[in-house]
Amino acid sequence: MSLVEFLSDYTLQNVALGAAILGVVSGVLGSFAVLRQQSLVGDALSHAALPGVCLGFMVAGTRDLGAIMAGALLTGGLAALTILALTRLSRLKTDAAIGISLSVFFALGVVLLTVIQGSGGASQAGLDVVALLEAWPVAVSHDARQFRARTDEAHLATQHRPQIWELVEVY
Repeated sequence: MSLVEFLSDYTLQNVALGAAILGVVSGVLGSFAVLRQQSLVGDALSHAALPGVCLGFMVAGTRDLGAIMAGALLTGGLAALTILALTRLSRLKTDAAIGISLSVFFALGVVLLTVIQGSGGASQAGLDVVALLEAWPVAVSHDARQFRARTDEAHLATQHRPQIWELVEVY
């Protein structure tokens, strides 16, 4: 496949256009969020989407994209309203309200994941947390081996390398 054929592919053009639009919009909105000192709102909303995904699956009973997206939108909006209410109706600063919303909604999502796992439909949903937890140490050990190899390749000073490796082993 030549470069001209590759660049004239319809799917590649759509993906590239979508990525460009997303990059421009995210850059503009991200700048405003940083200037207003609300850069963690996006993180809070992404964590707040987890219970919505779980609720969407529980309501639909299957991996229906519409139900899952509606649930994520609903809980994301609820999290944003919670942040707004906490800052307007209490003495809390914005960053504290964002932290409260993030942790409460994410904890609710973890509880709902546990409920889904107990119902027996978790493997059908792709929400099998046990499989994820079993794969995590493999990924960490792989990352640790790569980190060790990179520290060897970088020829760090001998007195500093053992302390760096102790940090990786603790993690």
